[in-house]
Amino acid sequence: MAGLVCSAIVGFLCLQTPIGGQVDVKLFDQGIYVTDTIEAKDWTLSWSRSMERAPPRLDTAKLAKGCDGETCVLYWRKCSDVQCSFAVVADGGVDYYFDIAMKGADGQKHALEAIRIIVDLKQGTTVPLSKLDRDGPGGTAPVLPPDSQAPL
Repeated sequence: MAGLVCSAIVGFLCLQTPIGGQVDVKLFDQGIYVTDTIEAKDWTLSWSRSMERAPPRLDTAKLAKGCDGETCVLYWRKCSDVQCSFAVVADGGVDYYFDIAMKGADGQKHALEAIRIIVDLKQGTTVPLSKLDRDGPGGTAPVLPPDSQAPL
């Protein structure tokens, strides 16, 4: 990739504003708990995090690999017609969890095309969600047992 081209960078995401559309970003900080929401016409992405405790570490041996050329991320996803949940390992081994609520098939298509995971900000490498195209097993992302979780 010849440089990072994004309409906006929010956290670990590179966003492309849809043609003729608008994307709104809402950041809500309650002190130890932060919620970020990105809203477009036919989809809404959200993720939350606690400043008090780290999310469970993903079991990378049980994740799929999604690539754009030579740039890859490990991921788990579960999608329906109205929602996709993702867990992604990128950016030096950081685990990200987020959900996308969608309005119909167009909403899903638009969201998966508009949103990219930033793998390396300095090098400008990303992987679009459209490359994360397989649902994982189970109803939740596979995580390591609590006794193998790294402390904050």
